[in-house]
Amino acid sequence: SPREAIEMFSISGAKIAFEEDERGSIEPGKWADLVVLSDDPCAVRPDRIGQIAVDMTMVGGRVVFRANTTRDAGTES
Repeated sequence: SPREAIEMFSISGAKIAFEEDERGSIEPGKWADLVVLSDDPCAVRPDRIGQIAVDMTMVGGRVVFRANTTRDAGTES
């Protein structure tokens, strides 16, 4: 399922690498590495998952990628 895939690449991946205290979930004190997607992969039809776009990526709490979309209007660049 999409939820299982997300867990595999986040929480489970951190556990396998013995890094669950630093990464794998969004919590105070952990690395702020995350991705903001255009749609919820758990809510779209399975055949649309491949069409989900990346709107923003953060690494170490800093924005390293922001898509040029009108959805971001009114947010800080």
